[in-house]
Amino acid sequence: MKLFNRSNVTATVAALMIAATAMLSSPAQAASNPVPAPAPVAADPTTYVPLLVTETSDSNIYYAPSQMITSSSSVYAGETWFVLGQDSTGTWIELFIDPVTSVWVPKSVMALSPSTPLPIINTGS
Repeated sequence: MKLFNRSNVTATVAALMIAATAMLSSPAQAASNPVPAPAPVAADPTTYVPLLVTETSDSNIYYAPSQMITSSSSVYAGETWFVLGQDSTGTWIELFIDPVTSVWVPKSVMALSPSTPLPIINTGS
């Protein structure tokens, strides 16, 4: 599988989050001030539209796909995150937290079918 264009994914996710926040803050306000849809991304095999996936259990978050590099934060069962991709082993997935932050969690804590295609993210390791 080819690596994807991370800048397109980050921009797409950021636009989706802004639109969702606007709609959730006030449906009446959202109806009177619609947020424009993100610009379509050209069909390109290296472009990936992230999946919105729900946590099935609590997990620590990691700054790289390894339990040796942990943070003091966690994600919790029931939370929903955009999945950017997976590491080359297929056991870790990268979650989009905000436009400048992404973290890694074990793939097993997400409600994600094993057959769901995800791009492989080059982690430099």
